[in-house]
Amino acid sequence: SIYDDPDGPIEQVLPRIGFALMDLVLEPAHIAQTRTVVAVAPKFPEIGRTFYEAGPQYGHRRFAAFLERRAARGELVIDDFEVAAEQFFNLAQGVLFKKMLFAAQPKPPRAEIQATVDAAAQVFLKMYGAR
Repeated sequence: SIYDDPDGPIEQVLPRIGFALMDLVLEPAHIAQTRTVVAVAPKFPEIGRTFYEAGPQYGHRRFAAFLERRAARGELVIDDFEVAAEQFFNLAQGVLFKKMLFAAQPKPPRAEIQATVDAAAQVFLKMYGAR
């Protein structure tokens, strides 16, 4: 799993995790599935809730646990690990996810995904990196 403790300092690991996550989230099949769930959720809220709990919420919690382990090593200073996990995911998505969700662009090249994730990691570490 991308949330297991990979080797290396947080500055190297965070972009790797972010890229793996975004590469998955930006898959056309995932985007299509998300569109479908969003479309039916108002009429069938249990579908939306189940999708959220099994996907984004599960990922945020796993990533929050990873952040907590890294904070215990002294690499990060975080008060609320779940909030920090959500913040990183939102930064890593940038506008790429929204552009694909609204069919404004196809899946971007790997270099564009990596650049977005690298910028997200830099911002995240400025906020939460050990001082």
